[in-house]
Amino acid sequence: MILGLDFATQTGWAHEDGADPWFGTWDMRGGNSHPGRRFAELRQNLIELYRARPFDRVVAEDASFGAKKEMLATMAFHNCMKGVLLATCYELGVGVTMVVPTQWKKWVRHGRLSKVESVNLAETLHGVKVRNDNEADAFWLLQYGMWKRQGGREATAKAKK
Repeated sequence: MILGLDFATQTGWAHEDGADPWFGTWDMRGGNSHPGRRFAELRQNLIELYRARPFDRVVAEDASFGAKKEMLATMAFHNCMKGVLLATCYELGVGVTMVVPTQWKKWVRHGRLSKVESVNLAETLHGVKVRNDNEADAFWLLQYGMWKRQGGREATAKAKK
C-alpha cells in the first residue's frame, strides 16, 4: 500500500489499500504554542494513519528541491517535514520516495500542471472528487507511486546520431 503526501500548510494525503482511494488534508499551521508542534503533529498523523490503514511506502513531493530563493521559509518548512517523514517511516519500517514536483507533474500532464488542472484531472481521469489542490496533488503522487511500483519508467532523451 502506498501513501501519497503533498507537504503544505494544509498537507494533502492520499492512500490506496486495494479499494477506493482514501484522502484528506492535515492542518499543519501548528499555532503559536511551540515551533515544533506542527512536526510532532505530522509524526502523530502518520502513525495514526499507519495504524488505521498500514502502508509500506510513502511517495512525497520534494518541493524544496526547486524552490525559489524568495521562498526560504517554505524550503525550511518542507525540509523539516521531510526529516520528520524520514524518521517516522524509519521507525515504522516504511520506505520513502521523494519526488521533485516537475517530475510527477510531467508524468501527469507532460508539462506544467496548475492547481485547477490537478483537481479537475483527478475527477476526469479517475472519477475521484478531491476537495482542493493539496488532496489532488497527494492523489497524483499516489498514482505516480503506483505506476512506478508496477514498473513504469520515465521517458529518456534519445541519443543524437
